[in-house]
Amino acid sequence: MTRLHSSLIGSSSLGVAGAVTSGIGSPIASVAVLASIILIHELGHYLAAVSMGITVQEFNVGIGPKLFGFTSVINKSKVDFNLRAIPFGGYVQFPENYNRTLLFQREDEVREA
Repeated sequence: MTRLHSSLIGSSSLGVAGAVTSGIGSPIASVAVLASIILIHELGHYLAAVSMGITVQEFNVGIGPKLFGFTSVINKSKVDFNLRAIPFGGYVQFPENYNRTLLFQREDEVREA
């Protein structure tokens, strides 16, 4: 048996499969990885909206009751950043009365410039 092979097997009675799967981690670590992916995904929505001049009201990671949050003033508008109880989703909230016509005009101006 080679040194690498014997180190994979170790003293576990489960053999190679047990040695490989024991490194996966706890359910808490899995939830943390999922929450990180959701954070990056929602950050993409947020950055796209801000780059297009769309006002953002809330940036949320997770769903359900709010656990932690703060309000920040960005580009002269208040944005609520929240961490919610269930980390299996998230959303970026825009104003209900946002002006699509103005957005299209700004896009046209950028294209013409």
